[in-house]
Amino acid sequence: MEILDYGSLAREVRDPDQLAREGYAFRIGEYLNFAFRVLQKDPLSFFAFAIVSSIIASVPFLAYPAYAGFYAVADKISKNEPYTFDDFFTGFRERIGPLILASIVVQVLVFAGMLLCVLPGLYLAIAWLFSIPFILFRAGDFWQSMEWSRKVISHNWFGFFALGLIAGILSSLGIILCVIGLFLTLPIFHLAIYAAYKDIVGTGGKS
Repeated sequence: MEILDYGSLAREVRDPDQLAREGYAFRIGEYLNFAFRVLQKDPLSFFAFAIVSSIIASVPFLAYPAYAGFYAVADKISKNEPYTFDDFFTGFRERIGPLILASIVVQVLVFAGMLLCVLPGLYLAIAWLFSIPFILFRAGDFWQSMEWSRKVISHNWFGFFALGLIAGILSSLGIILCVIGLFLTLPIFHLAIYAAYKDIVGTGGKS
């Protein structure tokens, strides 16, 4: 397996409450660069899983278990660990209960927020972007993980909003490119969120 250097992203695991109080650096360019580098390493696998996960995620409560696969494989790649396509389905073997619950609660509350005034829904949609990695890597329950995510991301909400906006633009371009490009931009979004999580919170282990 080719060894890639991802050492610029943090190794140590940090306390989310401390991060919410003291803040952190937000390196959007670094996260997007990481996403493209990982995608280039195994584009066919990520493309295939993007199609599969999009189909699975059409059942709303299965969205988080499906998308968790991007984070699980990204973590293995960032630590230069071997992986197989089966690792994309980690969310259906590990932490499936909290992932399903978070998927339901996030989608219901974000939808409710959008109906109320749009802004509350938009705030929550961005604030809960770390819910999946907190469930996977910190083994928190669904609500605790959502709260950790909200606290950490709220400290730099506009930075994450910009990251989401760029991902949205890429997704729009993907739709224009006969939809096929959408299945490449979907992994970029989740890989960039993983990179931000690893850099800010840390997943532990070697880089």
